Amino acid sequence: MHRAVPGWTRAAIFAARADRQIRPATITLCSLLFASLALNRLGSKSLWLDEAVSVLVARLDGKALLAYVTTAEPNIGFYYLALHLWLALGDSESVIRGLSVLAAIGTMPISYLLGERLFGRTMAATATVLLALNAFFVAYAQEARSYALVVLLVTAASYVFVRAVQDPLPGRWALYVTLAVVAVYMHLFAAFVLVAHAFSLFFLPRRDVPIRSAVAAYGAIGVLVLPLAWAVLHVGIGRIAWIDRPTLAGVVEAFSDLAGRGGRSLLAAYFVAGCLFLAAAIRIWRAAGTGTASWPFAFTLMWLFVPIVLSLAISMVQPVFLPSYLIVSLPSLVMVAAVGLRSAPRRWLQVVLLLLIVLLAARGVVRWYAADKEGWREATALVLADGQAGDGIAFFAPYVVQPFGYYAQRRVATLPRCK
Repeated sequence: MHRAVPGWTRAAIFAARADRQIRPATITLCSLLFASLALNRLGSKSLWLDEAVSVLVARLDGKALLAYVTTAEPNIGFYYLALHLWLALGDSESVIRGLSVLAAIGTMPISYLLGERLFGRTMAATATVLLALNAFFVAYAQEARSYALVVLLVTAASYVFVRAVQDPLPGRWALYVTLAVVAVYMHLFAAFVLVAHAFSLFFLPRRDVPIRSAVAAYGAIGVLVLPLAWAVLHVGIGRIAWIDRPTLAGVVEAFSDLAGRGGRSLLAAYFVAGCLFLAAAIRIWRAAGTGTASWPFAFTLMWLFVPIVLSLAISMVQPVFLPSYLIVSLPSLVMVAAVGLRSAPRRWLQVVLLLLIVLLAARGVVRWYAADKEGWREATALVLADGQAGDGIAFFAPYVVQPFGYYAQRRVATLPRCK
């Protein structure tokens, strides 16, 4: 004979079941939304110069690849190694870019879990949707470069860092060190995110900071990235000598790109959400001071601004300020926007701002699909179609041989063989 379950107990059981179901459902929907955008027209645009370089380097054999990574582009060496393995699946545009798509899709659940731990389920879901609709992220998910992978790694490292600070188990710090080192070898700007993590600890009471674990972790990271630092210094600035010094207009453009390439209107909407976030953070700090309640705000702001400020400071000596490099701050930007929207004083204002950002972000994605890349596929086809025996090809710059060679090789490979 079964005992009757009180009504309040049944309600608690149903609520717990619903709570367990909401998280996976939200993560799945956000991941599917982003996957549909990232896979849409994935191979419709030809590879541009940098993507062709990625393929050329990744096709090198083991010894030549290692030599190139250590002597030419150590700052993204792990990406070339990863793409080298990935190319076993094929060398079409869609397959080549598929590595970035996979990494970007993998960022969705981690972004949600991080946002949930810092600010709760509603803000996590909103931030993940904004990330999924961000045209800047969609664009680099469809590009054969290291940007999508480094976003995945810095987001994962940030999540593990937050877990390690809140519950400092040795295994978590070891995992943080691993993710942090791989992220830095994937793209050097990931180091700025690690600096932001360290700065955020100053916004916690001393008793809540796992000082020994943090010092040991950062010491291990420093030792493990020493070979990369030596290689970068040895290579010099030749690879980035083309970057111009940042201007005020360039900084605004960088924020516009990070916001989703939706124009000044989207940037303005993000600015309003950011102001609301700052207002909420100030209220928390005034009420509670530094502590567990205010630390998520400090952590997110450090993650957003430290890479930008450091890159601007370094650019006073050697320009390194590029929107694409600053993609490491993108997950924090959407989190700032999500918390800011939720902090609006009126419910209707929250809804209006959210709909405005979503619509403008969607416009940015549409613009990305319509934008042209370097048309090397079409240019190569045109040149080879009109070519005759004995013809030669002169290139204005020697490095443009790489995208032309990729498509020329593919065209020759598809020609029928004589028997």
